[in-house]
Amino acid sequence: MTHKIFLIFFLIYLTNSLFAQQTAQELRGLNAQDKQIKTVQFHPESQPLALPINSLYASEPLVLSFDILTTDQEQFVYTLELCNYDWSKSELDPMEFIDGYEENTLYPFSASFNTQVDYVHYKLLLPNEDIRFLKSGNYIIRLYNEEQEELLSRRFILFDPATEIDIQLDKFQTDFYGSTQGLSVHIKSDKHATSQLAGKINLSIIQNGNWNTAQIFDDFNVNGEGGISFNQPGQIVFDGINEFRFFDIKSLKFISERVDRMEYKPPHYHIFLKPDKPRGEKDYFSAVDLSGNYFIRNQESNDEHMLDADYAYVHFTFDTEYPLGADVYIEGALSDWQYHENYMQYHPEDGNYQATLLLKQGIYNYRYVTKEYQTGMIYSDLTEGSYHQTGNDYHAFLYYRKMGEFYDRVIGYGMLSTGEEVKDYDPNKELNIIEQLLKEMAR
Repeated sequence: MTHKIFLIFFLIYLTNSLFAQQTAQELRGLNAQDKQIKTVQFHPESQPLALPINSLYASEPLVLSFDILTTDQEQFVYTLELCNYDWSKSELDPMEFIDGYEENTLYPFSASFNTQVDYVHYKLLLPNEDIRFLKSGNYIIRLYNEEQEELLSRRFILFDPATEIDIQLDKFQTDFYGSTQGLSVHIKSDKHATSQLAGKINLSIIQNGNWNTAQIFDDFNVNGEGGISFNQPGQIVFDGINEFRFFDIKSLKFISERVDRMEYKPPHYHIFLKPDKPRGEKDYFSAVDLSGNYFIRNQESNDEHMLDADYAYVHFTFDTEYPLGADVYIEGALSDWQYHENYMQYHPEDGNYQATLLLKQGIYNYRYVTKEYQTGMIYSDLTEGSYHQTGNDYHAFLYYRKMGEFYDRVIGYGMLSTGEEVKDYDPNKELNIIEQLLKEMAR
C-alpha cells in the first residue's frame, strides 16, 4: 500500500512539473476599480475584517459592498468567472460552475445622508437568490455599467473543506536573527483518501490580505501518515516586514492620537496625520493590528450600515530628509494593495514625501513601501524594516485538478496568525475589540 501511495504521488509530481511556478508579479492586476468607486469591502457577512474566503457549503454568504461618489442611483450588471489556480480563466462554461444567469443586476442599496460628500452605497450577497455556486475554486466578480465598461473586479475563493491544512512557523526556516519567516505546510489526509488523488496539485500562500505576495508551489514530499508536506529547506519564506501603522478617523469632531490637526474647507474635511518616520533602523516593537485592513465606523452614529459616515481627505507625511531612490507608496487595504493613487510625492524643501487620500470614517492600517524604478519590485526595508517577530496572517489554498478535468478545485484552506491580529468586531459589546485594539496601539 505504501509503495502504491508513493507511486501515485510520483506521477502527480511529474504532472506538476509541466506547470511553471508562478510569481507574484503574474498574479497582479486583477483589482480593477473606477476612480468614483470607494471603500470596497468583501468578506463573510459576520466577519468584516476577514478576507473573501468561504466554504462552498457555508450557510453564511460573502458580502461585497462599496460606495460610488454620486447622487445618481444606477443599476449595474455583474458577471462571475471561475479561474485556475494561477487566476487565468477556466475553460468551463458558466453553466458548469453556477446555477443561475450568466449576467445579473445589482441595484443600489441606499444613498448617504447627513454627509458632506454624497455617495450611493451598494451591497451584494454571494450566493443569493439569483446565483448558487456549483464548484469550489478561484472566482472573479466583475461589475459593468450600461456602456459595458468594467467598473470593478474582485477575487474571492470558495473551498471544499475536504482536506485539513496545517500551517506552521518553521523554526528551521525562520531567520531568528534577521528579517524572514519560514513556513511549512502539511496536508492531513488518511491513506485511502490520499491514494485517490491522481492529477495536478498546487499550493498557494498569501500574506495578510495582499494578493501581490502570492507564492505558488508544486514540489512536495509524501509524509509517513499518507499526507503530503511542503517543507523543503528554504521553500516557503516570506519577509516578516513590520507591524502596520494605524490612524483613527471615526470622529470628525474630535482629534485622535495619530491626528495632528483637522480642518474643514467646504465642502470637505481635511485630516492631517502626524508625520511618520522610517522604522528600518529601529528595534522591533510588538503591537496589535488589523493585518493591513480597515474598519468603517462613524463614532457619532447609530446607523448599522454607516450611511452617515462621511469622507475626508487624509494627508500623509513621511519624513526621510532625502529621497529614497525609488517611488514611495502607501500600502494596505485602504489602497486595495495597489500602487496608483497612493503614490507619494517628494518635497525637497520639506525633506519628506506627501500624499492625500479620500477615505471614509473609520480605523485604518497602513505602511510605506518603495517600488523600484526598473523592476517594479515592492520593498519595505528602507521604510518599515523587516523582522521575524512580526505578526502576520498566512492563508494557504490547496488546488487539485483531476486528470481529464478542465478546472482546479480548492480542496483545502488553512490559516496561520503569527501575532495578535484582530479578527472580529461585535458592535453590541460595550467595550468592543476595536477599542481594545486602540488601547493596545496607544501603549
